[in-house]
Amino acid sequence: MNNISLQITFILLSIMMIVTSCNKKMVTAIMEDQSNIDPELYTTHELSSEYIKELELWRTNRYKSITSPQGWLSLIGLHWLKEGENVLGSSPESDIQLPHFMQDRVGTLTLEGDNVKFRPRGENFINSKHKAKPDGTLTHDGQGSPTVLSEGSLHMHIIKRGEKYGLRVKNSLAKARYQLEEIPNFSADASFIRTAKFVPTVHSSDMDVNSIIGVDISYQIAGHLLFVFEDKLYKLVAFDGGPDYFFVLIKDETAGDTSYGAGRFLDVERPQQGSDYTILDFNKAYNPPCAFSDYATCPLPPLENYLPFLVSAGEKDIKSH
Repeated sequence: MNNISLQITFILLSIMMIVTSCNKKMVTAIMEDQSNIDPELYTTHELSSEYIKELELWRTNRYKSITSPQGWLSLIGLHWLKEGENVLGSSPESDIQLPHFMQDRVGTLTLEGDNVKFRPRGENFINSKHKAKPDGTLTHDGQGSPTVLSEGSLHMHIIKRGEKYGLRVKNSLAKARYQLEEIPNFSADASFIRTAKFVPTVHSSDMDVNSIIGVDISYQIAGHLLFVFEDKLYKLVAFDGGPDYFFVLIKDETAGDTSYGAGRFLDVERPQQGSDYTILDFNKAYNPPCAFSDYATCPLPPLENYLPFLVSAGEKDIKSH
């Protein structure tokens, strides 16, 4: 998908969100009931020297991850598969055109229903560390660790989004890896470190979230995070992010100006055993992969997680992208 297609998709999704909000009461993260706010949520936090040191390390590790050989800046292509055979190669006549340093034809991907098989031509990908199954079947990212086909600096695997299957292509020597000098951040601000109360869901449920490519992505709702900012109570939908974290998608008044237009992500530590409280640290709000690559498939924050104030904390937009 090229830049123009992504921009059109993003504009259409934005229009859909505006129309939705115009047809019903505007949905945001602010709670209607502002009475009986838990006093614990008014706890203040400081920017200690230890905190600043840990935050700088977090920022350094973010930059290293994004610019690593398998980071998001190595992503050079995303090709949706058609049913049946999909020929791979550097030839312009290929269904999926690979970089010029690959052979004219390196193999074939065959999509049959929910099954994708790879048949190499000659010895292409014969030395791949992550081999396909004996019959050529590839696992995709929705099944855990996907089968990764590697040849030199090129690495490919199958992704599944909704009912669509695509081939994600990375080049560990991509120029973009060496062109990003830094990930800009707002200055650390203690007012954006908030104590939050976790309220788990009574019944396990999923939420379908729109994505930048127009395909819904389903996430399991773990519960809600309640927090106070400038004496108002807010509630964020928290998705299951694994045994240690919640995954939170947010969008605020800085979006499209100083922060990335499609919103940002937050990883929030689960409360310690016996406690309902955790920390929402907006200084660690980070850009989604789509801020770095046109070939990512990022989820968009649900309307319920729109914060009607400026979150001048965390990562800024990558203007050079």
